[in-house]
Amino acid sequence: GMIKSKQIEDLQTEGFHYITAITKPQIETLINNGVIQMDLFDQGLAEVKSDSIRYILRRNPQRAQEIRKSREDKLESLWVTVTGNSREVVLSIDKEALKEEAKLDGCYVITSDLSEQSATAETIHGRYKDLSSVEWAFRSSKTVELELRPIHVRLETRTRGHVFVVMLAYRIIQELAIRWQHLDITVEEGIKELCTLCVEEVSFNGVDKALNQIPHPRESVEKLIDAAQVKMPEVLPSKGIIVTTKKKLTFRRIMI
Repeated sequence: GMIKSKQIEDLQTEGFHYITAITKPQIETLINNGVIQMDLFDQGLAEVKSDSIRYILRRNPQRAQEIRKSREDKLESLWVTVTGNSREVVLSIDKEALKEEAKLDGCYVITSDLSEQSATAETIHGRYKDLSSVEWAFRSSKTVELELRPIHVRLETRTRGHVFVVMLAYRIIQELAIRWQHLDITVEEGIKELCTLCVEEVSFNGVDKALNQIPHPRESVEKLIDAAQVKMPEVLPSKGIIVTTKKKLTFRRIMI
């Protein structure tokens, strides 16, 4: 992510390296100081090294177009109402200022202290782009199906245990995403589909014990199970235990 100079110093003290992006004002400072030039952004993935720090430059054409479209929409939405004393209000656009504002549209600079022997410019750029996957992981862990928060335990050991279980669950999500990618379905959609899988309790006359028989799943569920490379048993023992989930337990407490 974006880290500041003090955090970079702390990382270096601990022997870590960093890959981070810099802000637009910092990019403008590098341009004004002659460290980087604007034409480098139009050369695909460019690299500049200054004082042992590497700068990886790129312009994202799609993002540049989005910013330009947003700016044009804002200009079109402006309007002026002339009122009082027959005075006239004139609205004009400073084209030079607009050009200066738009010159860095879609441009970004990634900086790192990694040596060329440790990582190429393409590797640094790729690892920074992976940040979106990390952000998605945290978002999925905190909300969606895993629901890391809120945490209902107080002791440190139990909190660590709670987070550890969630991280294991997320590892399963990663694996399912890989195995289900050819099915054109999200992991969340697949899990909801699997929730329709049920068991049938089978009991026999004169016998106290019962068993749970798993019926043959429907086609959509069977595809998910096969793609996940899971072998379903035909029967499961029935111990007569009712499992209460967190949501059901909360509802029961309200009812009491």
